[in-house]
Amino acid sequence: MADEHPQRASTIGIDDKRFVVMLDIASLIDTTTFDDVLDEVLAEPIGPYSRNPVGWRTIQARLKDAQSAAGAVRLVERLEAAGWAYSVSCTWPMIMRRHVWTWLKWNMPAQPDHVHCFANGVKAPAPSAVELRYRHCTDGGGREHPRPLVALFIAASEDIADQLADRKVAAITADELAGLSDDEFGDLLEYSRRQRFRRWRAATPKRPAKSQASD
Repeated sequence: MADEHPQRASTIGIDDKRFVVMLDIASLIDTTTFDDVLDEVLAEPIGPYSRNPVGWRTIQARLKDAQSAAGAVRLVERLEAAGWAYSVSCTWPMIMRRHVWTWLKWNMPAQPDHVHCFANGVKAPAPSAVELRYRHCTDGGGREHPRPLVALFIAASEDIADQLADRKVAAITADELAGLSDDEFGDLLEYSRRQRFRRWRAATPKRPAKSQASD
């Protein structure tokens, strides 16, 4: 049976399903309908949901009417056509995760592999938005529930993309991607995958070779 996505044929000796593109939530959802509340709750220094439950409930109510960000549907369509899965980086608390999944189900042509949110139950101060995105990009999920490696992060702003790039995360803005031809888009994905694989291989302890029983 022919592969429905010939672009997925691996050229680096590892199953391509181990790689995803991560999209910033702001590159998918137009938040203008609740920006006023969002700015307020994200300004809270500790445990956003526990500090401002009313604000997050307001966002939950408004989210269902939010539109997709400019170019978001086309971006997900291009990833799907290229045979790539995507995940989502969200700096909102876990209480919003189910609502984000529902919005994506109704507004995006393909569903994400995973939606990362902020585990706001901790007592320590919340990390910065860039630090959260960096953690999402490097979260392997652990041995019991491993997650695909993030080959490329698609940010909603140049500032986020630049700061992640400074931390050796391949990042580009959604606007920059929109200007690429399909060939350039595919080349970028393949290059990012190769680079991410090299970093993963360099950081992964080599397993001892299995001894062969003598005849």
